[in-house]
Parts: sequence; C-alpha cells; structure tokens
Amino acid sequence: MIPFRLFFYLHKAVVREGFSRQLKNRAQLFSSGPHPVPNYKVCAILRFYGMLFWGERVHANRAVFFRSLESLRHVSELAYEELARVAEVFRHPRKAHLWREGDLSEHVYFLRSGVLKLTRELDDNRTLNLGFFSKGDVVGEGAVLGAQERHTNAVVYQDLEVYRIAAADLARIMAGSAEVSRWLAAQSHERRRVLEQRVGVLLFKTAHARIASLLLDLAKTFGVRDSRGTIVNLKLTHRELAAMIGATRETVSFAIVDLRKKGLVETEGKRVILLDEPKLRDLMVA
Repeated sequence: MIPFRLFFYLHKAVVREGFSRQLKNRAQLFSSGPHPVPNYKVCAILRFYGMLFWGERVHANRAVFFRSLESLRHVSELAYEELARVAEVFRHPRKAHLWREGDLSEHVYFLRSGVLKLTRELDDNRTLNLGFFSKGDVVGEGAVLGAQERHTNAVVYQDLEVYRIAAADLARIMAGSAEVSRWLAAQSHERRRVLEQRVGVLLFKTAHARIASLLLDLAKTFGVRDSRGTIVNLKLTHRELAAMIGATRETVSFAIVDLRKKGLVETEGKRVILLDEPKLRDLMVA
C-alpha cells in the first residue's frame, strides 16, 4: 500500500504540480491513515526520488535541445553533455531585460522559445533596433570573446525561454572542444556579416529599398507561407521598423502605404504580408 501511494504522489508532485509545493502536503497526508509514516521519512524519500527523476528529465531535455541546433551538428557527444550539464533554464516575460547597456558580460544565452530584441541607445536619444532573435539563436557570445560589459540592451519581445551558460563554463568547454570554438566563431562572423550588410543598405539605399530589404530579412526567420504570399509573423509598429532602418516613423508609414498601392505588400494589423517577393528584391537592389 505505501509504495504505491509513494509512487502516485511522487509522480503527481514532480511531473504535474511542481515538486517543492507538494512536499509538505503529501507528508501530512502520509502521516494519517491506516499506515502512518513519519513526516521526515516521507520528505526524505520524496526529495531523493524527485530530484533524481526531475534532474534526469531536465538534463535530457537540455541535451535534446543542443543536439537539435543545426549549427552544432558536428559537435562531439561529450560536448553536448557538458553544455547540457552547465546550462540553466530561465523564463522571462515580455518587456523584461536579459541585460542592459553597461552590465557585466558574464553569460551566453541560447534561445529555446520566444523572441528577443537587441537595441542600442544613440547619442541623440534615439534607439537603434539591431534585430530580432528567436529559437535556436545565440546571443551574448561576446562574454567569451573578450567583452567586459554589454554594449546593447536585450529586451524580451515575446515571452522567452532561454538556456543560460556562464562565460567561464563555456570557455572551459571551448578549450576542450575545437568544434564548439569554431561554431562560436562562425556565429560571431555571421552576426557581423549581417550587420555590415545592413549598414550598406542604410547608407546607400532609399527608404523604400531599406523597407524591402528589412521585410525580406525578417521573412527568412519569421516568415509563414500563406495563399497570399509570406506573412512576417511578428507584430511590429512603424516606429520599430523605423528604428531598424534609421528612418522616421512618418517615412516608414509613407513607404508602407506606397508599397501597398503597388501591390507588393499588405498589412494585417501589425503584421506585414509580402505579396510579391521578386519585385521586392528588385526594389532592394535598385
């Protein structure tokens, strides 16, 4: 009788309702009935098996996540296990900050779900939007590349779940795995390439071309195919779009209206639908 009840309430505590909150209630329940058990013994049993089962389950989920990353497909099994062992899970609501400008650069973040926005404050009190990041992306890698403090703001745009790894732990893993080192260098190089490409667009293109370039880039990550075209599945205000292309909100509003009249895009609330991607690419390179 007692073993069955232990298993049943352990499963409910760990898997369904949360381990910590259930310890006290289940211990009190076991202390009454036809087979009394001292509270401290029940707590000890629940704690041991709960931490054992729950810890193994969380570790397995982390390992599955790191193995699922396309950019990490050449990493050794030992490196996967090390990444899973040192990673911590954190959840952040919309508008929360992972870090702010000036904070110490101490962790690297692997995005498991949600959307993160990186911004930077300019000298004229304007905000430059550096981009949006989603599942599978890595941010804050400067922590293991020599950066002492953060030079951006990391703002949660949609409820976020991340795996956080201390810079010291990741540096240790990199020292023992050339694959992880090459992967992080490739991530940093790609981030820089995208930013350099955007700077070129900002300096030499018209507002219409900049909007077209931005929408096509966003569609690569957040695009959802539809009978009408490609929906950029990200709710963006004209002010946020303006912050990404170095323009005013009024300029962006005018450009969006013009693109709608030409049949290149359509708006649906705060979402933009790309109706004619080939013509948008032509506009971007014009």
